[in-house]
Amino acid sequence: MRRLLKPLLALTVLALLLVGGYAIHLGKTVRVKFEGKRWAVPAQIYARPLDLYAGAAVSSDQLKEELRFLGYREVGQVSGPAQWSRKGSRFTIHSREFAFWDGVEPAQQVNVEAAADGIGSIRRAGGQEIDLLRLEPALVGSIYPAHNEDRVLVRRSDLPKHLVDGLLAVEDRRFFEHFGVDLRGLA
Repeated sequence: MRRLLKPLLALTVLALLLVGGYAIHLGKTVRVKFEGKRWAVPAQIYARPLDLYAGAAVSSDQLKEELRFLGYREVGQVSGPAQWSRKGSRFTIHSREFAFWDGVEPAQQVNVEAAADGIGSIRRAGGQEIDLLRLEPALVGSIYPAHNEDRVLVRRSDLPKHLVDGLLAVEDRRFFEHFGVDLRGLA
């Protein structure tokens, strides 16, 4: 029995060393992969989306300005996304596809009747009336990783006091009173 115990102990120690070495290797590999991708996803900041529906208080002039602001091109004949044309009070708009928080709004071509006092009706190109047309929100700003890095890590001491105070007031008024998780704040 003792003769078997020594080789078994040696095999166990060897197996533990191999598993430990592999775990260290995996840890380093994962760390390298994630460190390089820390800021790989761009952050984008959007304005409010433009919701168009019958009765909306959006005049034809306002609609024209909104479309221009969103980067839609005025054309003679609408043939693709981000284009619009106008004949009197009738706008033909081909919207862009956009992923809103509650789902994807597909690109579609619609006819919008807009007067000085607001939206009269919205119809698909086939004539079917639709209740709501959501145009994508304007991109207000963006923070891109890699070469155009807008994200800069700073020390708390480098931040203006009013910025820190403002964040604490909005996000966690009791930040200095709890151990890291505010149980009352979760309720």
